This record gives sequence, structure tokens and C-alpha cells, in this order.
Amino acid sequence: MTPGIRGRRTKVTDEPMRIAPELMEWPLGSVRRRFAAFAFDSIVFFVVVFTIFVGLSVWSFHRADDRLIADIRAATRLQDGDARVAAADSLMVRFLTIVLDRQPEVLPEHSAAQIRNGDYEGFKNDFNSERTSITYGGKETRLIRDGDATNLQLGNDVLLGDFGSLFGWGAFFVGWFTLWTWIGRGRTLGKHLFGLKVVRLDGKPLRLWDSFGRSGGYTASAATAMLGFLEAVWHPNRQALHDKISGTVVLRVRRGQASP
Repeated sequence: MTPGIRGRRTKVTDEPMRIAPELMEWPLGSVRRRFAAFAFDSIVFFVVVFTIFVGLSVWSFHRADDRLIADIRAATRLQDGDARVAAADSLMVRFLTIVLDRQPEVLPEHSAAQIRNGDYEGFKNDFNSERTSITYGGKETRLIRDGDATNLQLGNDVLLGDFGSLFGWGAFFVGWFTLWTWIGRGRTLGKHLFGLKVVRLDGKPLRLWDSFGRSGGYTASAATAMLGFLEAVWHPNRQALHDKISGTVVLRVRRGQASP
């Protein structure tokens, strides 16, 4: 009796993998289609998660200062130039005050004191003598100085406040692909669009754990300088590294065609 995927973990077999008879001669998904499907899924993922990220950030700052968002909207409607500058300065003080409340040591002591005392002119004079920028920096907020340039990298800890510990791009990425692969029975939105389907080599139904293993395997494929993804170019069954990890293969399924 031919052992399945589980059997390979407990008994010695004479081949590196066993393939269900019903999968033999089934057309494989091309590398081009797989790339297009993955790109589509990644774009949808980014749009959805970025929207969640922005929404949580806005809500986080609203909780810290319930007039901040409304005052920002009001400032954008001001016509007088001097009034807009004054409003922008006031809003920046309030914004940086929240930053300091969440990360007290991110700014130099004298700069933090200027913000807390409302001396934004002094703060600007200190930082305007340098090239200053504010960017998104990932998980933790930090101040980076490079010569005469200063970059305040805002992290999830400041932007999301209490939600910061719950948000992780990597975890969301794995969760997103796991969920859609499992719910779609091997078809994410992109794979459905481009006529592809992920199936187990032993022909058994794709489980949640299989979907998780394959989605998590994207990390391994990326960690090999993307060679894990490129394995699909030369592998006989077009298996990328994450396919090998999960014991899956990607098939080409035409519209209306019954699939394994």
C-alpha cells in the first residue's frame, strides 16, 4: 500500500514523494500565472491591511485626543495662509505630545521639554537647522541621526497605541493567505482569477494546517534570496519551496472544468 504524506514521516519510502494517481498528467499552473495570481493576492492584501492599519491609527489618536482629527479637517479648510501655518503648528504640538506620551525617550530631552511646554518655535528652530523627515518605521518608534539629517521613524507602538501589540504585517500576511487558501479549497482570490488550484500530492482534501504550512512557507521561499520561489521554474512538478514544505502542487484548472 502506498503511504501518504503522513506515512512518509514514520516509514522509509523508496521515493522522495508520492503522488495520487488522479493527479497524474494533470496540467500544471505556469510560473507566469502563479506570479500574476500571487501579485494580485498581495495587492489585495496590502490594500485591505493598509486600510485596517490607517483606521486603527486614526482611532488610536482619536482616543488620545478626541478633537485632533476634527481640527485637522478644519485646518485643511482654512483659506488664510498665516492661519493655516498657525493651525498646523498647534496640531503638530498635539501630535508630538501624543508621541511623547507613548514613547517618552524618542526625542532628546531638551526637544521633549520644548514640546511639552508648547514652545514649538524653539523646537522648529532646533530641527529646521537640519534636514528632518518623519516616516513609518515598522514596529518601534526611533529617532535616527545621520550627519545633518534627522529621521523620526514612527512605529506601530506610537501609531497604533494599545493596538500596537495586536498588529503585525508578517502575521497578517500568513493569516491572510492561510484563510483564503483554506476557505477557497486551494484557491485564493488571485488563483481563482487566473485558473489555478493548490492540491495535496496525496489527493486528500486541503486542511487548515496544510494551508497554514504553505502560507508560512512563503517566508522560507523569500529567505533564500527568492530562490525558493524560483524553484518552480526548473522543478519537474513546478514545486516552489513552500510547495515542498506543505506537500502541495499547483494545477491549471480551466473554467467549468472539474478539478481534483
